[in-house]
Amino acid sequence: IETWTTISYEITYNLDGGTNASANPATYTIESEAITLADASKTAFRFDGWFDAETGGNKIETIAAGSTGAKTLYAHWTALFTALSVTGMPTKTLYFAGEAFDGAGLTVTATYGDGSQKTVTSYTMDLGSTVCNAGKTVTISYTEDGVTRNATVNGTYYIAAADALTPSPVLLQG
Repeated sequence: IETWTTISYEITYNLDGGTNASANPATYTIESEAITLADASKTAFRFDGWFDAETGGNKIETIAAGSTGAKTLYAHWTALFTALSVTGMPTKTLYFAGEAFDGAGLTVTATYGDGSQKTVTSYTMDLGSTVCNAGKTVTISYTEDGVTRNATVNGTYYIAAADALTPSPVLLQG
């Protein structure tokens, strides 16, 4: 009588700082059902899938029933947009009622989960199209991949009535 021993094969998960899902097994055998791999997680990153190479490679979603051999899988990630900052001061700080806010002089920077940054220009300002004669904080908003972040523009802005013969500014924000 012959005796068969089922060989257990190891699955190695290279997480690149992430956390593996508890549903992902550490081993499998030729007799295992198909294994659908669960997503890993990593704060400030989107999980792009399991791959058979550290960079590039083929996306692996399942280990088929009847498979053999040790498997090494690599988590691929995309850094998410995590913060928005505004530096500099607007060149223009005196406005007449109804005048459009001018963001010249401001640098708006998006920061990502991996620490990288980029200057953005497609942001919006909460003042709408015109400055009004009321205390208002100027807030910049930027949206990327469905994530919106806000940052406040620091500084002091003044406004005068639109029909003023000489500017008699009123503090808008300080």
